[in-house]
Amino acid sequence: EGGTALASTFAPFLVLRSAEQLKLTLGYMNLPLIVTGLASGVSLGFLGYTHCCIEDLALILNIPNIFTYVPSDCFELNRVLPHLINLKKPTYIRLTGLAKNKPVHEKDFTIDFFSPLEIFSGGKELLVISSGAISSNVKYVLENIDDKNKNKLSFMVLPFLDHKKTTEILSKKLPDYLNILVLDEGTFGGIASFISRVILENNIPTNFHFRVHPNSFLKCGDYQFMLRQCGLDIAGIESAIKNILN
Repeated sequence: EGGTALASTFAPFLVLRSAEQLKLTLGYMNLPLIVTGLASGVSLGFLGYTHCCIEDLALILNIPNIFTYVPSDCFELNRVLPHLINLKKPTYIRLTGLAKNKPVHEKDFTIDFFSPLEIFSGGKELLVISSGAISSNVKYVLENIDDKNKNKLSFMVLPFLDHKKTTEILSKKLPDYLNILVLDEGTFGGIASFISRVILENNIPTNFHFRVHPNSFLKCGDYQFMLRQCGLDIAGIESAIKNILN
C-alpha cells in the first residue's frame, strides 16, 4: 500500500488491446501506475505489424493525465526510473530499439521531468528533435557531418511529454530556430503532432519538418530495414538534414 505498481508487456498488446483500461485507470482515475510498452516502434519488424506499435503515442497523448517517458538509451532509463517511481504519476514508458543500439548519453545529466535534453548545441538554422532509440542515429550523423553544416544545427532529445509543462518549456525554446526537424519511428500523431501543436498554438515563426513512420504498413524485415523504409536510418536522417540546410 502506498507504493507504485509497474507493469510491462509488448506495446501493441499493452496500448491497443488495453486502450479502455489505460484510459480509465491511468487517465480518468489518475492512479499512479507505471506501464511499459516493450518493443514499441518497428524494432520487431521481422515479426510483422502484429508485434510493431507505431500508434501508441498517438493514442496515449490524447488521454488526459498520463505522463509519457521515451528513453533514448539504457543509461538514461536506469538514471530516470527511480525518479519516475517517486513521481507517483500515471506514466507510460515507451521502449524502442534493440539491445545493441549505441548509447546517446556519454555523461550524467540533470533530470528535469518536463524539458528536452540538449545533446548538441551548435547553430540556430536547424533544431533536430528526436525521441527514443533512433536518437543514436541522429547523434552519429551529427558527429560525422561536415563542419559547415554542423555549425548550423542543434540537437535535442524529447524523452518527457507532459501537455502543460513540456509545452510551456518548448514554447520558449523553439522560437530560437529557423527550422525544426522532428524524427520519430511512430506515426505523425505522436511526437511530430505534439511539436506541431506547440508551434501552432504559440504562433512560433519557424519552418516545421518531420520524418516519421508513413501512414501505411511497410514490407517487414529487421530493425534497420524497417528504419530505412521510413528514412530514419543514418543515411535517411543525414539526407533529411542536408536537404533542409542546403
